[in-house]
Amino acid sequence: MRRRRLASLLAGPLVLTLTLTACSNGDPGSGESGGVTTVTVWDRGGAQANVIKKYFAAWNTTDGKRLGIRVDYVPQATDKYEEVVRQGFQTRRAPDVFQAPQAQIGAWVAAGWVQSLTGRVSKRVLQADAPYLKANGPLVIKGKPYALPSTTYTTRLVYNRDLFRKAGLDPGKPPTTFSQYKKYADAITTAGHGSFYGTALPMQWVGFGNWIVDTPILATDPDLSGNGLFNVRTHRYESTKYAPVVRLYRSLVSGKDVDPGAAAMSYDAEVSDFTQGKIGMMVASAGAVASIDALDKGVSAAAAPLPVPDGQTVGNLPMNAGNPYALSALTKQPEKAATVLQVLAGVGVQRALVKSGSPPLDSTIWDSKAAKANALLQDFRPGRLDQQWPKTPTGLLELRGQGVQNVLTGLILQPDKNVDASLTDLQRRLQDAYQKGVASGQVDPDDY
Repeated sequence: MRRRRLASLLAGPLVLTLTLTACSNGDPGSGESGGVTTVTVWDRGGAQANVIKKYFAAWNTTDGKRLGIRVDYVPQATDKYEEVVRQGFQTRRAPDVFQAPQAQIGAWVAAGWVQSLTGRVSKRVLQADAPYLKANGPLVIKGKPYALPSTTYTTRLVYNRDLFRKAGLDPGKPPTTFSQYKKYADAITTAGHGSFYGTALPMQWVGFGNWIVDTPILATDPDLSGNGLFNVRTHRYESTKYAPVVRLYRSLVSGKDVDPGAAAMSYDAEVSDFTQGKIGMMVASAGAVASIDALDKGVSAAAAPLPVPDGQTVGNLPMNAGNPYALSALTKQPEKAATVLQVLAGVGVQRALVKSGSPPLDSTIWDSKAAKANALLQDFRPGRLDQQWPKTPTGLLELRGQGVQNVLTGLILQPDKNVDASLTDLQRRLQDAYQKGVASGQVDPDDY
């Protein structure tokens, strides 16, 4: 009963214009044909997906042929990916294996769409990924792993050295505080005279809240998790801590230091503009490197630790074990689907991806010739301060009123709104929803 209710809550309005490319016969899993089993994989489109698609085209003729498996690898629309997955499960046209974003996986597990990897994936693989499959990590629910990571998505401030020089700034001294960030953005925008700007804010991107707003605050406190800033030690929401980053971004928008069109800007557009020399700085994950390399515009890019609110220090650099892949609860061939899942998260795919600028999970691949030849990628290499952020219960909550990202973008774009009052209200609503979720059994506090 609870699973059906959660699935309904997750659904939202169906977007009928989306094209669902599912298994060839319209069922979860294409079954066997001529002794060969087709396993369908859905992934978020982009530079990495292009590499993986080529990898499986070759794999199907070698290891896949030997194993009797053919992978049908289907990249989906980047900004609509979550909607595509939801609609796929609602219509029972879901794939066998799919990328399960960390912000969604808890709710998708609760909805009954994902099956545990325990008993499906080899102990050797689970042991190798153990550093990213901790009990308080987003890929582990009630002590069981539900997805395998394939990359290490650290976060950094990415900046254009050439635009720094044009603005009279030292490329060797990127900003470390919010006030410095604003000062640098002003200088770059002034030097650009409308041809380039200090920064960009891709508010149309589904990951804007998690990756652009959350991360500078998470960097100050390792006990905080994103999407509302839940404190895993106290089990209290601390949404009022968003105030400094909201005020910074609001000042950048009002000061016209932001690449125009922020309210409608996607992640892809932000990276494209940066690569074309239209943006001086941007908060980004290691995933941006592959996109920058793919566009190949010769931008002189570097990456540095995230700036934090004035008077605070960097306690850690938030990261996640990115591109996690999960096993569909609807698959009709779980054993062979699990085999493909392990290939997706394995070193072969990582070796192929690192050549295009994607961050690997395996440390030996970080030391490979291809990885070391990419200076920007090496700036994102996980270090002592890079820690996977803990999971948050927010996706499981029945929150009344506006969601976290809508509140944040509204505050940034509407200077007449009271920041403190709005964040206090958000914090109260999240805490109330959390307490009700615990009381109803929908949220297990021991899992956080």
